[in-house]
Amino acid sequence: MNDDDSAGARAVSHPLIRQLETQRRREGEVFLCGACRRLGYCRIGMQDERVVEPGVTSSRFVCSAENEGGRRVAHGGWTAMAFDEALGHLVLLHGGMSVTARLTVEFLRPVPIEREVEIIARVDSAEG
Repeated sequence: MNDDDSAGARAVSHPLIRQLETQRRREGEVFLCGACRRLGYCRIGMQDERVVEPGVTSSRFVCSAENEGGRRVAHGGWTAMAFDEALGHLVLLHGGMSVTARLTVEFLRPVPIEREVEIIARVDSAEG
């Protein structure tokens, strides 16, 4: 992520990191936010996530029919939210915390609903 790319995030120190580091995770298991933890599943549809190599993660998502925009395709807001989640988890899986400063999505083709899609997130540069 860098200032010229479509997403800007700033890593910040946070006590939650220590808690997450102590949690035992199986390969591919998803870290859940507070609301999703109470439900027991990711409301966005993240199915699993893993570090592919240092600075690169793979996350699998399924867009439910509740987030359908056009016929059989994901709403653009869901697609942006999935990108935001994958980028946030990229930082999280590498021991940091972040918030999105800016996110711009250029839609190249529709995302199908109720089918698995993979988002690869990569660190291009880090500042601060």
